[in-house]
Amino acid sequence: VRFQLDELVKAGFDSAEQTALESEIQIMDHAGEIKTRFQQILDLINLSEYASRNGLAEARAHLQTIASYSDAYSSLVERMESVIIELDDLTQQIEREGERIEFDPGRAALVRDRLNILYRLLKKHKVSDVKELLVIKENLANKDNLTSNLDAALENAKTAHDVALRLATETAKKISASRTKVFTPLTRQITSWLATLGIPDATLQVNAEQTALSATGLDRIDILFSANKGIAPKPLAQVASGGEFSRLMFCIKYVMAEKTAMPTLVLDEIDSGISGEVAIKLGNMMKLMSEKHQLITISHQPQIAAKGDAHYFVYKNNASAKTTSSIKRLDEKERVEEIAKMIGGDKPTRIAIENAQELLGR
Repeated sequence: VRFQLDELVKAGFDSAEQTALESEIQIMDHAGEIKTRFQQILDLINLSEYASRNGLAEARAHLQTIASYSDAYSSLVERMESVIIELDDLTQQIEREGERIEFDPGRAALVRDRLNILYRLLKKHKVSDVKELLVIKENLANKDNLTSNLDAALENAKTAHDVALRLATETAKKISASRTKVFTPLTRQITSWLATLGIPDATLQVNAEQTALSATGLDRIDILFSANKGIAPKPLAQVASGGEFSRLMFCIKYVMAEKTAMPTLVLDEIDSGISGEVAIKLGNMMKLMSEKHQLITISHQPQIAAKGDAHYFVYKNNASAKTTSSIKRLDEKERVEEIAKMIGGDKPTRIAIENAQELLGR
């Protein structure tokens, strides 16, 4: 990095230099031809038998003799005058350019050497112009600066790491203390609600084991559960049935909803494995939750569906070549029919319809 950077710094190219050098060597390589062409142009304008300047002057004189006859002719005189002025200015510019042209072997050699250095660097760094070369130079300078100050950068990084680790550890300890305080009241609340939902002998424990600091703090937390008296609590996956697990998860969400600002909760078949009176109690608890939160519940239980403020029916649409899923909000009549189907099947009886109406409080 240092060698490449030194090479580019020593070369000292700027963004406009390539164009200027290439133009200069092009002029010097064709100096003789350029001077000859300029002189031929000047001769045609001023010195030849049919010199342009003389012809324009004569034309202007003819126009001036008739200018008084019409404003249009007078305007032509003015335009002719402008052409002659422009031609004179152009002639002077050509003369100046011609006078500047001279071949300097020493200067030509310097320009070619400079261009050779530039072309070599462009090829070496696989770029097409000086602007890209300057970008590479800047990047190399940044890398060199970082490398030169690596020890300081590492020391600063270590200091920042140590400070961040200390703050994170202190915060994690405070979080651990806060967690520990709520374990007992939290398990009491949850087991109380589990009793309401038909598991009166439920036991719930929260075990916290200190671990290395991670994104979740210093704790590894395990929830142990038993639904039956005299049975030691074990990890949920080992002891909870489908219905018990659904009720436990709902009670946890129910308690947490009171503690946190969650505007919307989505409960996906959280009533799985339960029915009858327990489903009615679960529906009542959901109704209470909906007073403070928007509750979206996916359910196959008529007791739960009847508690909602609105009822949406999700179905598959096979009308086209590709099956799609659709959703529809049911009106009062459709809602009675759908809950009756949940009770008695696709062709509900009159009793099922009456049960649906009763659940809906009709």
